[in-house]
Amino acid sequence: MSMADEKTSNASAWQIQTLAESASYLEHSGDISGAEEIYKKILEVEPGHMPSLIALAVGAMVRQEDELARTLIDRAADDVSDHAALHAELGRVLYARGEI
Repeated sequence: MSMADEKTSNASAWQIQTLAESASYLEHSGDISGAEEIYKKILEVEPGHMPSLIALAVGAMVRQEDELARTLIDRAADDVSDHAALHAELGRVLYARGEI
């Protein structure tokens, strides 16, 4: 990896971390729609960002958008198979859809 590539990678990681912290703050402050907008921006930069996918899936479940929630959880599951929070959310989605 060249120095330029490493700097770009570090900048992207910093940008994602900063955005994720902002989204988490908004979420805990009750601004769910604001947090979701930031999570969507994170996914534009890093499409497989699991915390963003899970947060958006939880929001979709709250709104009873079970199909969207399932899609988001499936996207997150493409990258990992042993993440406990991911499996817990998938269980909630499947239960809400009557699949288990």
